[in-house]
Amino acid sequence: MLTDELTGLYNRRHLVNVAFAALTQAKREKTSLSILLLDLDFFKRVNDTYGHPIGDEVLRQVSERLRQCSRPTDTLGRIGGEEFCLLMPATHTHDALQVAERLRREIESIALKGLELNATPTVSIGVTTSNGGSFTFDELYSFADKALYQAKELGRNRVESVLPPKTSNFDNIEGAYTHSVIH
Repeated sequence: MLTDELTGLYNRRHLVNVAFAALTQAKREKTSLSILLLDLDFFKRVNDTYGHPIGDEVLRQVSERLRQCSRPTDTLGRIGGEEFCLLMPATHTHDALQVAERLRREIESIALKGLELNATPTVSIGVTTSNGGSFTFDELYSFADKALYQAKELGRNRVESVLPPKTSNFDNIEGAYTHSVIH
């Protein structure tokens, strides 16, 4: 069971295994690894207003668009509910932010096929990058999650990043660097 039944994307378990291998490779090759956490904005409203079958179809269509926009070297997974994660090996922060913004625009432009919704989906995205594999997946996930919550707090449908401090002392999360992408 490597995939999510609804979307066909990789599941969280497989994503974590791939991340471990990617971080090991990044450490060995002294390269970067970026992580994007994507969360559909106000998705609960879709389920509450139109029902779960419509919500499931929105998830399938958004997943397909994310898959189409991902590079073959990236690993895309559904990690729960309406949250997705994109692992981007050998990708620096600047490039990850550009990809995140492109994904945000792509999701915003989806004309949901066969669904009569009064809105198009939007997504908030949190970005982080590890240089040289110096952080664990859980640590990086925490930075990306913090960035995702900043995106939501600042109005949703946007990209935010929180970068780890230069050292791998996870207790120093206050030393993290924050970046906003305004669209």
